[in-house]
This record gives sequence, C-alpha cells and structure tokens, in this order.
Amino acid sequence: MAKTGVIVDAIDRVVQTLGGNPQPGVALDPTTGTGTVTMDMDGDGTDDMTVAGSVALNDPSIGIAGGAILSIGSVTSPSVESGSGTAFLSAASPTALTLSASSVGTPSAGFRSVHGTTIETHDIDVTADFGASPIVGHALSSAPILAGFLHFHVLRDGVKIEADMILEPDGSGGFRVRVVSEDGGIDFTIP
Repeated sequence: MAKTGVIVDAIDRVVQTLGGNPQPGVALDPTTGTGTVTMDMDGDGTDDMTVAGSVALNDPSIGIAGGAILSIGSVTSPSVESGSGTAFLSAASPTALTLSASSVGTPSAGFRSVHGTTIETHDIDVTADFGASPIVGHALSSAPILAGFLHFHVLRDGVKIEADMILEPDGSGGFRVRVVSEDGGIDFTIP
C-alpha cells in the first residue's frame, strides 16, 4: 500500500504527457500509441521500475472520447518477475478518465514478484478526476482525485487472499483508501 502514491504519480505523469506537457520518466510514441513510464518504487531517488504499454483508440478521429484499450505489455523491476494487463479507458467527463476491466476466472492484470507473490486484478472501475482537461495540454497542478474500486487476489505459498480496494475522495483534495478482505482491513488517506 505504501507504493500507491508512486503509482498515482506515474499515472499523472503519463496523462500530463498525453496532454502535451512532457514529464520526466515518460516516453511516448504518438504514432504507435506505445510508451513507457519509470517509477522509484523503493524510494531511493532512482527509478527502478519500468512499465511498458500501449493505448489503442477505438475511434482515432474523436480521440479518448471514443474510448480506448490500455494494455500493459511488460513490467521490468528487480522485484517483479513478470507483469501484464488490459483494461478499457474512457472519458467519464471533460476532466475525468475511467479505467475499467471485468473478468471471470481470468485476471485482467497480473504481476508476479521475484519472491513468489502473485497479485491479480479481476475487476477494476476507477475514475480519475483531474480538475482540468487531461487531454488538451493543460498542465495539472495536483494529482487526480481517484474514486472507484479494484477486486484483487494475492497468491503466496499456495494461499489465496481475496480483497477489495476502495478509493474515494476525502473532501480535502486527496483520497481515502480502504482495503477489505475476510481477514480484516486497513484504511488510510493520501493527501
């Protein structure tokens, strides 16, 4: 959970770059719709994870307003053995994007650590409200407000834990994260 802010920052940098405001650690090829984003997952000041993916617009003539398919092709990191995923990206409003995926039996995304832990997402419905249009070149002054949920499984040593992560605005410009499973839960706020 401590890495949530790093991931939100990476998403924000990608969206700003897509909006015409290039950000460090983001390389995008608008011709092919592919790119990479780097992240400092261990907090030592150096980027140690690279996520490579692509965005395929459903209707290039109207851009993201027509929806898109977001694919993660690879995750490279000293702590991640493999990773991939697919989800739908759509414009929820002029200032918000929604990421969604639903699957039965087969995860929409999965990551395996070098230590043998696998995380699989099965349902995702998260909206990021940027407060300004994320797709017309506005520089964003803060990270997006996130709302929605993820249903995921954590597999380790033959034990599977199912949990839900619920994201909701905290009313002060940040968001609250609740993770709930049969074994209990945690609740924290990211300003």
